Amino acid sequence: MKILHITNSLTGGAGIAALRLHEAMLNEGIESKILTGNSGNLISQNITQFRQQNKSILNSRLQNFLVRFKVGVMNSQKNYISTKDLKGAYELFTSPLTDFNLRACKEVEWADIIHLHWISDYLDFNTFFLNLNKPVVWTLHDINPFAGGFHLRKDIADNKSFSLVEKQFMEIKRKAVANVKSLTVVSPSLWLLKESQRSLMFSGRPHYQIYNTLPLDKFYILDKIVARKMLGINEEDNIILLVNNSFTFNKGGDLLEEMLKDQSLKCISFHTVGHLNTVAANLHAHGKIDNISIQNLLYAVCDAVLIMSRDENFPNVMLEAMACGRPVLSFNIGGMSEIVNDHCNGLKASTVDYTGLKQLLLDFVEIKNEFNDNEIRNIALNNFSYPTISKKYDELYQRLLMPNALSQNIHSNPVLQPGPLY
Repeated sequence: MKILHITNSLTGGAGIAALRLHEAMLNEGIESKILTGNSGNLISQNITQFRQQNKSILNSRLQNFLVRFKVGVMNSQKNYISTKDLKGAYELFTSPLTDFNLRACKEVEWADIIHLHWISDYLDFNTFFLNLNKPVVWTLHDINPFAGGFHLRKDIADNKSFSLVEKQFMEIKRKAVANVKSLTVVSPSLWLLKESQRSLMFSGRPHYQIYNTLPLDKFYILDKIVARKMLGINEEDNIILLVNNSFTFNKGGDLLEEMLKDQSLKCISFHTVGHLNTVAANLHAHGKIDNISIQNLLYAVCDAVLIMSRDENFPNVMLEAMACGRPVLSFNIGGMSEIVNDHCNGLKASTVDYTGLKQLLLDFVEIKNEFNDNEIRNIALNNFSYPTISKKYDELYQRLLMPNALSQNIHSNPVLQPGPLY
């Protein structure tokens, strides 16, 4: 059984989740490879970075001339023409049409099963799915696979000028996958799974809930007092850790600004990992950190990890915090609403706004010593380990490779398999 994972990049949350699943499968003896547009600094015989784009027979000068008259030769030019005059405020808008011909990669031919992850701006829907006679598993990381170009529900609602292009892109996707005989959708969170089941894109396709995974031998409990002494931090300080690639609106960047100005929260010291340009007396910005040992140390010194996302699927940070025995504070949305159990492995805010967030922090400071590191880690051990998650995917793959599975899948009813957490 040969599995090919395809993802735009191995950096960012979705890329890290895909890489960890790949590692989990290799550990269990499953033949697994990754095809990606950005492998970062990773070099492996099982990881192929493919960035070769299609080329036009027309020279670039003629192509640029045609673009001025809204005639695109390459998909990238067509995408530019379709959106260049549209105004809006959003975090991300991507196209299902690209100039990458991934079907030309020998890894696609090698695979028994194609496992898609975050493939926006990388996989070209029209060419990739054409006459693809292999089972496809698609793990969702946001709403984009069954939306048009947007990745957040708020951006769809707030950018009406994009409505026509959004519908066009959605229809391109729907038509491209309509004739894929075997397509199975996986979501780490029940919330995103239900959204997918209701979508035009994936309605009627089999759906499964399988959590993300992480290497529990690399994320583990360290003594808080020892860790704080190492970093010269007072044992009695209230420390909240925030981890993001960037602190956008969806990730709560504006809320962080308010927290740092709020005098009633001066009792809390905020430590951040990720790109942040803010300066404040009670803020310690550590920048981007890739070293897992240093990440572990920061998880150890904090009292809790705060996730301020307004729209979120199943963040790796939540799993990492729990593996390190740290409670998770969040809004009551997405995967956090399913995993964070109040007073057990964290707390959830009553409302998705600054008022709810502030009260959440003040409430936590009062009860922070009630949480048990080992009990929190045990939840991660029992639910998110490499062997646990790879076994679930292995069972799914085996089912898809059974005789007649290819022809039966397209007519299957949605299947839901959420696992008990506690």
